[in-house]
Amino acid sequence: MGEITPYYASNEDLPRLMRDLLPEHGREIYREAFNSAWEQYADPSERRNPEESREEVAHKVAWAAVEQVYEKGPGGEWRRKKEAKQPVVLRAMPLPATIPESDPFSMSRLLYYHKN
Repeated sequence: MGEITPYYASNEDLPRLMRDLLPEHGREIYREAFNSAWEQYADPSERRNPEESREEVAHKVAWAAVEQVYEKGPGGEWRRKKEAKQPVVLRAMPLPATIPESDPFSMSRLLYYHKN
């Protein structure tokens, strides 16, 4: 089996909306989380809702990853949260068979790896 090519090979491959809205580091987080989720949730049975497309799930995971580090400012610009002190790379993790509806991250489980 060959190596899986990332859906977005570089930040320039991201949709224009993401390139326009997010700062460079936010785009890196988005791309890495999207690609990880794209790979992780290739099989519909791995998704919380198997009827959601692979792309839809990957975008949800990517936005959740960005929102862990960035927030929208009063003018709509994305800015780094004060409590996010170090750059973070997010990887999608398998979802458990059952997830309580009250879990705010029920659509994605994220594992954080801090870059050193």
